[in-house]
Amino acid sequence: MAVITRADVKTWGRITSDTYDDELDLLIASCQAKAETFCGRKFDLASYTEYFDTLSGQSAVWVKNFPIVSIQTIVDNQAEAPRTINHTAAVRDEAELLNMGCVQLWYSESVWTTGQVAVKIIYTGGYSTSSVPADLKKALWDLVLFEFNNRGRIGIQQAGGDGAYANYDEKDGLPTQVRDALLPFVNYARRIG
Repeated sequence: MAVITRADVKTWGRITSDTYDDELDLLIASCQAKAETFCGRKFDLASYTEYFDTLSGQSAVWVKNFPIVSIQTIVDNQAEAPRTINHTAAVRDEAELLNMGCVQLWYSESVWTTGQVAVKIIYTGGYSTSSVPADLKKALWDLVLFEFNNRGRIGIQQAGGDGAYANYDEKDGLPTQVRDALLPFVNYARRIG
């Protein structure tokens, strides 16, 4: 489900007609998918299951679809001798860590079991239409409206004529301003690994 609404896009773009509603719905889904691909994560509030390779001495892992709203299950050493970790007692619950998607063990639990696919975490993460940050919301509105207003210009880098000229600054397939606004939501851990 999209984290932005058609009504908000229409308000932001000053679109008063219902003529383009179906097209806007398609663009909203498409543009969110494009932004999620760039960011290496999902934005939708949903339940996710992730597996992590862990190194010796590692006490934290980062989920892909932050912020973490709640953790349902953590299983350590899940491939060899599964051990369920009490996430309410053994995992730090500071908002700053959860907002970054960090699952950090308390000192009493110490470190994760070392190994490939050693940790399994089931959690609820992401945003709803009411919790999506304003800067992400605006970036997605801008991307939808950019695609909507330039749908007849696919493949054109520069345009001119009749005294009008348009040149769009794009990088990674996104308008530069939208790309820059999405940077705080990029899952860098996923892009590296």
